[in-house]
Amino acid sequence: LQSIVDAHLRGQKAGQQSGDEVLSNLNWHLSIVVSHVAGYELNNVAKESTAYIREVQGLENQLFAGFMIFSVLLHSTVVALKEGLHLLELDHIENIPTERVVLAKAPPNPMIELQTKIYRLSRAFLFRQFDEVSVNADISDNIAKYKHQLNPLYLQGVLFEGLASFYLARDRPNERLKWITKGDSALARIRGLSEHSSWNWKNKTLLLEAERMYTLRDDGAALFYEKAIQSAHEQKFIHEEGIASELAGIFYCEKGLHQKSSQLLLHSARSYKKWGALAVARRVEGFIEKQYGLDVLQMLGDDDALECIFETSESMSNKRQVNG
Repeated sequence: LQSIVDAHLRGQKAGQQSGDEVLSNLNWHLSIVVSHVAGYELNNVAKESTAYIREVQGLENQLFAGFMIFSVLLHSTVVALKEGLHLLELDHIENIPTERVVLAKAPPNPMIELQTKIYRLSRAFLFRQFDEVSVNADISDNIAKYKHQLNPLYLQGVLFEGLASFYLARDRPNERLKWITKGDSALARIRGLSEHSSWNWKNKTLLLEAERMYTLRDDGAALFYEKAIQSAHEQKFIHEEGIASELAGIFYCEKGLHQKSSQLLLHSARSYKKWGALAVARRVEGFIEKQYGLDVLQMLGDDDALECIFETSESMSNKRQVNG
């Protein structure tokens, strides 16, 4: 994913040098989108997104009006992750329209519909708004219906669809089979990508595998969570390191392993902060305080290392062997 960002930046430069405004601006926009998918620091993504929107606001080409809508969808999501969902109730943020404003004026368009769903699904999952999650967790169906060509953003949508599906399968027993089926479909697609590019997709596959095993009440999920977190860390996907750590923390909490759970949740909050998703980090901090108390939350400033968090999953493995 990082190499795709670099390729688009080279395309932007080539467009500028040749005087091709469309090529330059298209590649600039795509570099910002993929940098977000790859987990680049949100302050930088917001800065570039703001600069891009202000650039195209002054251009009269109709094509740029489309770029503008897609860029605002991204900008609104980044701002919400940084500062909170309440900002999306505004009409403008620093003179940039919010998602709600541009969608009210946007023409019916399958690409706008799909990208809106992806950004809303990712926000809703990260802020644990599961009614909103269930409404937007149909990314794969939308891609198939309109035969959209796959790209990093759409595949990120499939990842969140898978994560949301397994979470909803545990949360909504009456719809369990429906959501497991959707989760399995997303996992199969991401696993296929991992076979061709493990650098980009291995950690995502491992996390979906862990969530599936957790949903099926398989304690073997512990090892897959560990591998998912380590893989995300090694590939520098800080956002997905945070997501995997939080989901692992929830898993261990349910298993009654509270020390490991709290360590992982603290690591998740730290990872979200490094990413720049301060509002998401605050939500996790609130959960830690409620579940484990203020004393544990105050450990947030302490340094942590994955080696210390993982005495590996031996405790879960040993538990399985004893129970077996």
